[in-house]
Amino acid sequence: MKWVQDMTIINRVSALVIIGLTTIFNPGLAYSDLPDTDKQFTTLDIVETTAKQIPDCIDYCVTGACIHVQYLFPAGIKVIISPKVEHYLPDYLVQVYKEPEEEPYKEWSKVFGPAKKSIMSDLLALMGGAAIGAGGHDVSDLEYQHGDRETFYKEADVIGHPLTLLPKILSKDGSLSAATSMGGDLGAAAQLGSNGTIEAGDFWCDWENGTCDDGFTENEEGCGPDCHDDDITVEQAFEIGAEGAAEYLSNFGDLSGVFLDPRITRVFNVVDAVEEVTQAFETVNELMEVVDQIQQLSDAVGGIGVGVSGEFRIDDILCDTPLLPFVPYYLSSIDSFFWRNGWPLTDIEHAEDVLNPLSDERVSLGLDEWGNLFPRHGFLHQYHDRKASATIAARAVDVTVDDSSYRIRIPPPARPDSGDWEGKWDHRWTAGKWSEMHPNPSSECHTSVAYGGDAVDSGGRVEGGSYAWTFWRKYECCLQTSGSYVETVDIPESCVL
Repeated sequence: MKWVQDMTIINRVSALVIIGLTTIFNPGLAYSDLPDTDKQFTTLDIVETTAKQIPDCIDYCVTGACIHVQYLFPAGIKVIISPKVEHYLPDYLVQVYKEPEEEPYKEWSKVFGPAKKSIMSDLLALMGGAAIGAGGHDVSDLEYQHGDRETFYKEADVIGHPLTLLPKILSKDGSLSAATSMGGDLGAAAQLGSNGTIEAGDFWCDWENGTCDDGFTENEEGCGPDCHDDDITVEQAFEIGAEGAAEYLSNFGDLSGVFLDPRITRVFNVVDAVEEVTQAFETVNELMEVVDQIQQLSDAVGGIGVGVSGEFRIDDILCDTPLLPFVPYYLSSIDSFFWRNGWPLTDIEHAEDVLNPLSDERVSLGLDEWGNLFPRHGFLHQYHDRKASATIAARAVDVTVDDSSYRIRIPPPARPDSGDWEGKWDHRWTAGKWSEMHPNPSSECHTSVAYGGDAVDSGGRVEGGSYAWTFWRKYECCLQTSGSYVETVDIPESCVL
């Protein structure tokens, strides 16, 4: 058919899409302006840092042209052509730390830290009364100089990254939709509160001024929109959120619980996150011009024959992810039985790798071995805090994404595997890229959590012993999915970033 054979049209479309994406993913923020996370970072820091990492991490490429068909009543067919793209998305936020309430993610440590600590106390009592934080260790300068190896113990959390919101709110013209326009649990969470517009019983927090509002006046009547009496402090909001987190973790595994409890959404506010994304990603006028040019190319598709019409369409700019923001997909504190006991109770099914000193299931940088992947628990014999933490982060991600694991966690969502939306990864920690969030936020992505830098070269001794990374995974999709998917016509890969 002429519309398949005319690859010139498709290549022109690919070039225009690339130009458009370049305008989106250059937010005009210098890499030197990365947030100084100090000892902790906030949700805003996560959004700002990840926005600056996108140019190096996203690897956005146009790979082909998708063909969908719609059957028209009473007779006829519409053929729809759209670009097929592949790129990485920030799926998980991974943090490693010594014990609950010492997490580097500030809001998380305030809300989920106390709840995890309480649950861990009960679990450890059943396991023989080990102390929370037992095994946590700092490397002294003297020990590092002598190369002494110590047994580290770290906790780890793997959380849905706040920027999993991005594909859900970024429209084809480069603008960002309101959070309330999202469906499902996210849309419901957006209704529970937002800065500047609240309803009776909802919540909002003014983080800059340190005050929050519960949506009621002193006489308990509905305060209504734009009526804020700032009746609680942010610290009180954290305390109330911790109560909600404790109830949520007691029913761990319920995805919607995070979004539907206003005590939690007051702190992890989907609307606030969307507003922060909007501030980090500037919409540019040039993008609208690109969209106009793409739409003009649809005329080139034109009619195909009797009863058959053609259309070029772009409905999205990014592939979606099945993950949800702020969801605690894995918390080692809840998985304490396996995270603390070690082999053979932990990962007995991986005995071949545990007992094989030549196994390639390890975290390493060149010939420098940082640690074995198995068994996937919180202990590691190592002299270097940074290397130990990176290895434990890899273990936590591997537990999270392993689709056959029996560990206590929220099971990973099924990998997209339709013709027009695919997850281009397997269920391993190696199937993605890593960028550092804390303590040294960087604009770079790496193919492994084991990479060089000042923290590694200097010994990696960090006050507090806490680290965090973003774990990125690759997706491929058609930029519109209306109708029945037929096939993809491959073209030479064209990459913008």
